[in-house]
Amino acid sequence: MKQKFKIGDIVSWNSESGRVSGEIIKIYTGDFIFKGYTHPARPEYPQYGIKSLKTNHIAAHKGSALTKTDGYDSGYRKTIILSSYLSGYLQFVLHSAC
Repeated sequence: MKQKFKIGDIVSWNSESGRVSGEIIKIYTGDFIFKGYTHPARPEYPQYGIKSLKTNHIAAHKGSALTKTDGYDSGYRKTIILSSYLSGYLQFVLHSAC
């Protein structure tokens, strides 16, 4: 059975630069033009508009190229969370030292 995705789902796919994660922002169920090319889509074979979590670039992919994920496999959100945590920790350490 094909997996159907909905707007807001976090998915990942392979790109030439490695694994990428993004949020589904549009579902195409009919032919559509994307970056100057016509892409075929049908209700039973939709394509998805996806916004990269890291770069905010928009991509279009078939459902068969996508895997539903929690958004962490790219490591990007983990880095942001860790950076925020470390920033707060360093502020605490510096403040405590005064």
